[in-house]
Amino acid sequence: MNTDDDMARVEWIEKCGLENLRSHLAAMDHLNKESNTTLTLLLAGAGAALANAIRGFDTISSPSPTTVTSLALSLYLFLVSGFVVWKCIWIGEAQQPTNEPANLDHPDYSFLVVRRTELKGIQSRIKLAIARNESTANWLNGLRVATIVGTPIVGSLLFLYLQMAHLFA
Repeated sequence: MNTDDDMARVEWIEKCGLENLRSHLAAMDHLNKESNTTLTLLLAGAGAALANAIRGFDTISSPSPTTVTSLALSLYLFLVSGFVVWKCIWIGEAQQPTNEPANLDHPDYSFLVVRRTELKGIQSRIKLAIARNESTANWLNGLRVATIVGTPIVGSLLFLYLQMAHLFA
């Protein structure tokens, strides 16, 4: 291959690599928005459950099973919310589509060598973005399932236990 072919090939690979990286960065933004939406809904539910529990503690001398269950569900939803923040929204190292000029300016090397080296950097950033997106997506999906499945199970089992304990007390 001649140098013109090499340069055209590197340009094409570089363009494809940058498009790929940008798509992963866009997916990261989308996951961040989904995580924030999930957090908002969780906090609304946790706040409502907490308000219900507080109202229950205000109106009676000893808490009813419903009041205790509301408090437990509130704590459960706040716990899940904490995991959404920690595993899905927590600010981490963000991959940049391009490198800094100081890292690209190497006059001792040919332009083709510098560009090929940068292609390896782009590939590395793509792998890091994929890993972060996979981790965030897996955690977000798991926490959503934990909310959908766990909330009624925790609430129902605790309420039934408290009702039974109240009946046999």
